[in-house]
Amino acid sequence: MKICVFARLPELGKVKSRLAETCGDKRTLEIYQRMLADVTSMVSSSKYKSVFYLAGDSEELFRQFSDRYDSKKQVDGDLGLKLKSAVSEQFLDETEKLTVIGTDCIDISHEELADVETYLDDVDVVLGPATDGGYYLIAMNKPYTCLFENIDWGSARVFEQTMTILHEQNISYRLLSEKNDLDYWEDLPQDWQDELSELCINES
Repeated sequence: MKICVFARLPELGKVKSRLAETCGDKRTLEIYQRMLADVTSMVSSSKYKSVFYLAGDSEELFRQFSDRYDSKKQVDGDLGLKLKSAVSEQFLDETEKLTVIGTDCIDISHEELADVETYLDDVDVVLGPATDGGYYLIAMNKPYTCLFENIDWGSARVFEQTMTILHEQNISYRLLSEKNDLDYWEDLPQDWQDELSELCINES
């Protein structure tokens, strides 16, 4: 199994816009860098090969990241087009099982990735629902790119619409436990809030 991570380059003013309304751009960038580091560390220390698909304008930051990790640039277009392109590309590269995650959920463990790999022996797709109506993980054993079409990306209907496609296309699936994406201040772990509370209030 291969892990595909979708991420933004850590550029000031271009990450976590909803969180920035509370914390300001500078502190939000630091929070995002911490999220990116946590996910990168988890993936890199797992037994699986990984590839990062990065969005952003900074060529220097892209070079710095790609010097350390297998990295590609996301194609232009909405998230569905980006996912469709990346998944198609990875399966052309003889990948047999692929798991796609982002950087908004920092609670995925090595054990859960191993479970996903096992589940894909019996079902076509594994989906991890997020509390905001999206999903934090999607895994598959074939390039089911239909799952990225006609989706209202960024809305609370993403998971529901994806489930509809799974049923309509008779694609077998298994659901993981629901997890929280870190989009707003109240989504952050309590220890992060305690650490950053005064700083964010002063700088917003």
